[in-house]
Amino acid sequence: MIKNLEFESEGATLRGRLYLPESQATRPPVVIMAHGTSATVTMVTDKYAEAFYRAGLAVLLYTETSAQRRRATAGNQSLDSVPRLP
Repeated sequence: MIKNLEFESEGATLRGRLYLPESQATRPPVVIMAHGTSATVTMVTDKYAEAFYRAGLAVLLYTETSAQRRRATAGNQSLDSVPRLP
């Protein structure tokens, strides 16, 4: 089963798809995916999600934009200011 969904994260509304396999496992392993910065979920990432789904994994594939995160972050601090590993 594949269904569209939306959920809140740090004040931003994120939208995506939930792929739930019709396997015998009541709690299948889950892969959480988001597209790259210059793509959408229907350009390539959905093909990977479908492959995982066919292999019996649940997949949460969602769209996130940095603009959504910046608007949702308190105190005008964006995720761009989060320290990165070297």
